[in-house]
Amino acid sequence: MPDKKEKHVTLDVDAWLDAPASVFEVLRAVKTQTVTIDASTQTPLGAQLAQLLLSAKRTALENEGDLRIQNPSQQFKQSIQVLGLMDEFEGLLV
Repeated sequence: MPDKKEKHVTLDVDAWLDAPASVFEVLRAVKTQTVTIDASTQTPLGAQLAQLLLSAKRTALENEGDLRIQNPSQQFKQSIQVLGLMDEFEGLLV
């Protein structure tokens, strides 16, 4: 089986909220590609984007895909902790 292609994207909270359709397309790629999201941005993560990322995680697991969240900022970690989702993001953060 050939290696999956890799796709790298940067978490841009404002842009992702303004244009969610483009984000859906990127995150659907977890079915066929390794998707790595750079989460080093210092913007807090809202519940909507956390839900979107968890949906992408489920999609990846169901399709033997791979989703990684790289360089999570302190703001990112605090956001998922406040939302009570730290355990859900376990294994994604690299």
